[in-house]
Amino acid sequence: MNCIVASVLFFLSLFFFSSCVRKDQIFEFDTSDPYAFDIETKWAVVTDPYAVSRTDAGYEFSTTGNFRKGDVQRIVGEKSIKVGTKKEVWYCLENGWITSNAVKVYSNKLKALKAVSEMNLK
Repeated sequence: MNCIVASVLFFLSLFFFSSCVRKDQIFEFDTSDPYAFDIETKWAVVTDPYAVSRTDAGYEFSTTGNFRKGDVQRIVGEKSIKVGTKKEVWYCLENGWITSNAVKVYSNKLKALKAVSEMNLK
């Protein structure tokens, strides 16, 4: 009986003290962008080689600029429109509206930047 109790206490102590190992890593957060870790802010990474931004959600609106594959932009708005018989989602970025077909959405800027680093950009 004492052997079983001693074994259980030994394994429990290993479990508790295993997390007490010192880690020499220092994490530094870039605080230059206040939205980088905001849980309500989404980030778009452009996945098309070339994408056009527009003045409003829809292909009939005039262009305001363009994006290239790997561009990371903060999403400031979202709108669903009807294109033919289908619904299409558009995102409002700081430079204009872009279709959801041209981007991938991430929950924070760090994830978006990691996705860009893993893209095959030439």
